[in-house]
Amino acid sequence: MDLCQAKIHHSICRKKVVFAILNDVWRRHKSVIKEEYFTCN
Repeated sequence: MDLCQAKIHHSICRKKVVFAILNDVWRRHKSVIKEEYFTCN
């Protein structure tokens, strides 16, 4: 694997990690929103 391919692979892996973190944060936030909504009404 040459340097260019290594950089692309690293970039793709980093992007997957970022999206996984954002997905997890959104899932937690969404559950808090639902919990607050359904407990107030």
